[in-house]
Amino acid sequence: MTTLKNETENTANDMASDTPTANREIKDGVFRLLFGKPENAAELYYTLTGIKCTPDEIQIMTITTVVSGEMKNDLAFVVKDKVLFVGEHQATPNKNMPIRILMYLGQLYEKLIKMEKDKEEKFLYSTSLLKLPKPEFAVFYNGITKRPELEVLKLSTAFDEDEGTQKEDNSLGLLRLEVPVYNINKGMNTELLRKGEKLQQYSEFIAKLREVQKTYKDYETAVKKLSTTA
Repeated sequence: MTTLKNETENTANDMASDTPTANREIKDGVFRLLFGKPENAAELYYTLTGIKCTPDEIQIMTITTVVSGEMKNDLAFVVKDKVLFVGEHQATPNKNMPIRILMYLGQLYEKLIKMEKDKEEKFLYSTSLLKLPKPEFAVFYNGITKRPELEVLKLSTAFDEDEGTQKEDNSLGLLRLEVPVYNINKGMNTELLRKGEKLQQYSEFIAKLREVQKTYKDYETAVKKLSTTA
């Protein structure tokens, strides 16, 4: 747990309110700080896929600012210029994650294209195919509501289809997006957590935070107490 000491202290110092929002933001903040480091992002990707990469092959792309009402996300990075990974932490079940991931992807691809002027011009004016990193994503759940070890949320469940709109063929384009949600609470996905030291440490941090909160009811004091004993 010592690797999380600075992350928890920095996050706790930014939290001054005893509210469920503060509790959620502490968990999100530690997740972003921990996996926003290239070396930890590389380990997380290996944990999920078995594909090794070095910190130099990771480009952090997380949306960290809100502009004109656009949303921030927890984690995004490019792997070897080939994959755009989007990761989210959830303390409460959220069936709308596929919609949110879709919105994040739009912002992230726009950001990637604008980072290179020649790509932006090709995208706007060229007939040549613009190559983009393949999107991959995962959600990590550690809330108190019981959920299965793994569930897959589908964007298609958000579409309102009735008999009048269903087609027997694919004469029109379709959009598919499926998001795996990993339950990383204590006792869940133990094999996955064994593969990733940092992900396991984050899971243990959340479990210990819940224990400390039984004594220290305000979240800031609980996190500070946990960081001094980690």
